[in-house]
Amino acid sequence: MSRTAQIGDGIRIAYECRNADGAVLESVSPAVAAPLVLGDGSLLPALELALVGVCAGARIDLMLEPGDAFGPRLEEVVVFVPNEMFPGDVDPEVGEMVEIQEEGVSGEPMQAVVVSVEEDGAVVDGNHPLAGECLWFSLELVAFEGE
Repeated sequence: MSRTAQIGDGIRIAYECRNADGAVLESVSPAVAAPLVLGDGSLLPALELALVGVCAGARIDLMLEPGDAFGPRLEEVVVFVPNEMFPGDVDPEVGEMVEIQEEGVSGEPMQAVVVSVEEDGAVVDGNHPLAGECLWFSLELVAFEGE
């Protein structure tokens, strides 16, 4: 009987991720498949679960709804940020990725993309770039580590 992938196994995967229009967003070929530990959080949880029980060499095609991928698009994280909240050396430009640390809030700063610039600040979008999108994945379990 062939070995099947279980949580905690070291594996190498190749994959292709496409959006609803069929555009390839990311692709990793079998020749450059990086090692990972299934269940360590380096993959989306839905992809990890899809790989459980799969044999080396097997291919899986699946579609992830936004809730299983990068979440829904949230309008409440599209916000105006006054200039004084940007570090002194940052002059925000549309399309630029910035880190915003809310005053009085501890923890990790929010990663956001500048969507518009105004005289007194900028509108930033803290959503993941793929939030709200259905994604199609083609996965191949290339090999188990150490085999």
